[in-house]
Amino acid sequence: MFFHEHVSFGDLLRSKRQQQGLTQAELALALGVQQQAVGRWELDKDLPRRETIRLIAHRLSMSGSEIAVALGFVDEHEEGPSQEFVPLPPGIHLTPLQRAAIDSVLNAFLESATMSNVG
Repeated sequence: MFFHEHVSFGDLLRSKRQQQGLTQAELALALGVQQQAVGRWELDKDLPRRETIRLIAHRLSMSGSEIAVALGFVDEHEEGPSQEFVPLPPGIHLTPLQRAAIDSVLNAFLESATMSNVG
């Protein structure tokens, strides 16, 4: 899923949590953190640790591209779902195939990292 306007990590987290029908307390329990931590994340006052982001992605079915956009690692262009990693040197643009490959790598990384933390 790609966004046409910038959505912060907190906004994305809140939206995905609500889509799953979870309260902040329920998500916090599933992640092993305090409810206040989830509240700070949703207000963009703090970011979870990298390991916790992986757990969140797995629990809320978030894609690597969604997370990358929300965390500001990917620049979302107005003309559509084209994405470009930033910072890129001036004049460098990624093709749709390259963007898809990066999205695939991000998703594979998140999945493998999540699976290694589960067992």
